[in-house]
Amino acid sequence: VKEEGDAESVHLGKWPEVAEINTDLIIEMNAVRNFVTMLLEARTKANVKVRQPLATVSLPSIAIVKNEEFVKLISDEINVKKVVYDSTIEGVFLDTSLTPELIAEGNVRELMRAVQGRRKSEGLAPQDVILLTVSTSETGRTAIEANRDLLIKTVGANTLVFADTDGEVVATDTEKFIFTLKKL
Repeated sequence: VKEEGDAESVHLGKWPEVAEINTDLIIEMNAVRNFVTMLLEARTKANVKVRQPLATVSLPSIAIVKNEEFVKLISDEINVKKVVYDSTIEGVFLDTSLTPELIAEGNVRELMRAVQGRRKSEGLAPQDVILLTVSTSETGRTAIEANRDLLIKTVGANTLVFADTDGEVVATDTEKFIFTLKKL
């Protein structure tokens, strides 16, 4: 909205005055970017997809990243549950050991990715609600039930049904899901 006294166009107006630059913030954000890059490289070397959640990542205790928002950003970008500081390391350490719960969540994330791809290929809008039918083993069903809220919210499902179905197959290292979706 143009206010009285403003230039005719934003392109003709004066540049805003520069406030004080927070160099500490810039330095900390650069450190975040460097850690994320190193950790993504570590994931690639370990052959662990980013969709597979991990338990912890360790940063050196001298790391300047202490801002909780930045620590959360690292956690989200790397898909780890917890960021810890370790006085015995110089670089970064990515714990790639997988618990059954982490494997289950990773399997469900693979299913979510496939359902989202199917929604897109069928031309569904984000607000379109679906019925999701999944055929899987008892282990797969347990994994879905443990991550049900995340699955339903992410894929926009109003209803989730476990039943035999002839649909798209999603195979992970440890599980197989077959799913169909129907717009409600």
